[in-house]
Amino acid sequence: MKPGRLAFRLFPLFLYIAGALWLLPGLQLNNSLERWLARDSEALSQYADFLDSFGSDALLLLSREVDTSEAGTQAFEEELKVVKDFEHVLDISPWPPPYVQHKVKPTAGYRTALIRFRPESHLNPNRMELLEGIDSIMAQTGRDYYLAGTGVVGRAINEQTQRDASQFLVIGFILLLAGLVYLVRDALAILQVFSVALAAIATLVYASVLLEVPISMAHTVIPVLILFYSTSTAMHVLAHGGNYREILAPSLWVAGTTILGFSAFLVSRIPLLQDFALLGISGMVGVVLASLWVFFPRVYPYPGNRFTRSFGKIKRPLRKYMAMAVLALFAITAPGVGMLRSEIHSLSLLDRSEKAYQDHLKTLETVGPYFPLEYTVSESVPRKELSAWARAVFELPEVGAMASFHRIPPMADLFGLGLRSRKEPDQYRITFFIPLLSTEEGKALAGRIETLGHDFFETNRPQIKGFMPVYSGMSDDLLKAFHNGMLLGFSIIFLMMILYLRNWKLILPTLVVNVVPIGAMLGAMGWLGIRLDMITIPLGCLLLGIVVDDTIHFMHAYRKHRDVDAALRYAGPGIVLTTVIITMGFSVLMASGAPPIHYFGLLSTSAILLALACDLFLLPELLRKVYPSQGTSRDPAKK
Repeated sequence: MKPGRLAFRLFPLFLYIAGALWLLPGLQLNNSLERWLARDSEALSQYADFLDSFGSDALLLLSREVDTSEAGTQAFEEELKVVKDFEHVLDISPWPPPYVQHKVKPTAGYRTALIRFRPESHLNPNRMELLEGIDSIMAQTGRDYYLAGTGVVGRAINEQTQRDASQFLVIGFILLLAGLVYLVRDALAILQVFSVALAAIATLVYASVLLEVPISMAHTVIPVLILFYSTSTAMHVLAHGGNYREILAPSLWVAGTTILGFSAFLVSRIPLLQDFALLGISGMVGVVLASLWVFFPRVYPYPGNRFTRSFGKIKRPLRKYMAMAVLALFAITAPGVGMLRSEIHSLSLLDRSEKAYQDHLKTLETVGPYFPLEYTVSESVPRKELSAWARAVFELPEVGAMASFHRIPPMADLFGLGLRSRKEPDQYRITFFIPLLSTEEGKALAGRIETLGHDFFETNRPQIKGFMPVYSGMSDDLLKAFHNGMLLGFSIIFLMMILYLRNWKLILPTLVVNVVPIGAMLGAMGWLGIRLDMITIPLGCLLLGIVVDDTIHFMHAYRKHRDVDAALRYAGPGIVLTTVIITMGFSVLMASGAPPIHYFGLLSTSAILLALACDLFLLPELLRKVYPSQGTSRDPAKK
């Protein structure tokens, strides 16, 4: 190989990567509500109507340690005057206000203020500049303070998204370099692999900035996936001596199945899942083009290493028993699929050490629950029944406080307090303050309150409004997206296998070995009570597009050599190497302090390892069953 040949390939690639670095500051982070809701959601329309009628439900609770002296109290009030002058702040009052009935006695030594502000929009109530201004003022006091309410968790999720994406990539690059040095042991080959990986990541940056796709917490797994997926593609090439021409056909089929796995979410009604698909497809296109540019047809004749040269000598005793063990594991775990549930809890996205998470716990301890659960009631409802119902709801263990129009003095401005509708003056508002619950917990509480409504009212019962119906509906929308994505994903993979193999005796075994790891993983989630949430929803479709890759490489070798053992010797090194690389990548996610991302890494790693066992043990045994006379001169793909 002439040295200038590889340099010619790499130089424009480095320019491409440099352009992505220049665009990097243009990346936008956005974990707002509007990304997770279907644009035609009825609950969302009702929420917007509620806000138009009663005004903003955006609030902050600021608790600060103060001296018991008059000077300490006065200092806190002066700080609040500065906050009140901030743009978008509507009013500030002590918590609890006189019209709020509450259970938790405020903690001694702390003062709490209720800050109401004007949100940016119905779907994005966060005001990051307001939070930053409050933090700046409180930091100067040197006293402990806790900030909770609208936008606090959202801001923390944005910050963690940026931090996690950076940390995952740094850890990933370190692991990748260590793995390549150990497995490849060739400087030029490692340079090729890294060039492809960096170019693929650069393509993600170009797609995010140029297509204006903001990054959210759910997208933090994509850069790690693309980083290690591009490396696994390169490892297949190196396992064949750097000859990309030899495995070009299966490599393109493999990339196509992964791209189609991502594309299952393009038809989703949820914008964030559509963006997930766009970023994933863009990254995969970058992998394909960068691999072709760096490796095709054989830019550098990689001499191989000890592992790839000796793989064919490894014997697999008890292969039949290993295949039976894989099927037994599937039989045990698969029934758990029926127990899969969708559940969302915003706090679960945060590392437990995050200040926002700790502030939430301290606020609960200091002043009690603060998340608003809204109801509206008609003026025609008798006050006696209304008071009895409100008292019964207030006594529920989850409810910590209540603000109701019927407890306000007659001369009070109910419109100004947001307790009477501007659009329908005969409609009034009752707010119960509850902890920040998961969607399932919120549905259960709303169901119990509805039951109480039937106990106290024959007609004109209070109606649940505000954010809770939207929040609860998110999990239902995500579950529908999961079912639709899995159905579409399996259909696409099924069609791809028909087009590629064109032989039912080959198609059916390949479908079995790809259903087993995905079914076992989803079943394990059901048995273990791991919920489908904002992060794990794409897991099934995404892994389906990945685990089929090694199956295609094996079947390519089987069609070529007409023999199971020969196919294992030919494709085995690449299959094992790529599995090692991919599992290294997903294992990075297990270091996350956010449980959903940790589970994403754990589940995906387990599924990919099980898929390897299926390809090495189960698939050969199934092929022996359908073609017991293997090794003859007839090509089973053409029979």
